[in-house]
Amino acid sequence: GFVSRVVASEGKSVRKGVLLLVLDDTQVRADLEQARAQLAAERAGLRSAEAGGRADELARLTGDLRAGESQRDLLQRQQESLIKLVADHAATTDELDKNRAALERARADVEHIRKSKEQFEQQAGLDKERLGLSVAHWQAQVKDLQEKVNSARVVAPQSGVLFSLPVRERDFVHTGDLLADLADLRNIRVRAFVDEPELGGLAPGQAVEVTWDALPDRTWTGRTEAVPQQVVARGSRNVGELLCSISNTGMELKPNTTVNIRIQLKERKNVLS
Repeated sequence: GFVSRVVASEGKSVRKGVLLLVLDDTQVRADLEQARAQLAAERAGLRSAEAGGRADELARLTGDLRAGESQRDLLQRQQESLIKLVADHAATTDELDKNRAALERARADVEHIRKSKEQFEQQAGLDKERLGLSVAHWQAQVKDLQEKVNSARVVAPQSGVLFSLPVRERDFVHTGDLLADLADLRNIRVRAFVDEPELGGLAPGQAVEVTWDALPDRTWTGRTEAVPQQVVARGSRNVGELLCSISNTGMELKPNTTVNIRIQLKERKNVLS
């Protein structure tokens, strides 16, 4: 997105957590609100599915089933009574046939309602599984969008000097673009490329002197840290990359400069020559 505001200034010291710049998060916030609304809807659906489906629909089916069973049982009792009455010539066969037909319809209605209720409960179970996955998806979406909203406010991850701030207000930046270079310049690292024949004498903790052509009267000291583990081609040379820790209390050495390095491989004290 676009850089909406640049707060910090290049070359200044900043403390950890200080705001450096702000990215335009209008669209991301809109997406976040939409995702939250969708998550709320899916959660409501999941609660309904966990309760067996929509309460009103389930209550209607349950009520219809009870009413149908009551009507069926009543017609069943009437059927049994009519059979006895017909045998005693106290009722007609026509009345018996009509009741039998009503009883068959009542039984069919009860069976139909029972199947509908079973299908509803089965669908509620499927909805529960589906909505559970959907809720997890939207939770991840909300979390991701919230992190994007939070990241729109770019803060210093540590205290140090903001020695590079390549973006300006209204610049368009992509994911992965460099927004700022920040470091504690009181202690810096020097990468030295040592020719292959000289690698055998290197070891951690050796004394190092660094000079810089821009300040020829100054010398910085430090120690070797990590000795090369392999040799690589660098132009026409085969070199190993040596890492050195240098004290830069005055912060005069600038990042990404080219310096000269002298490594003291061995030292002997109290000798004649």
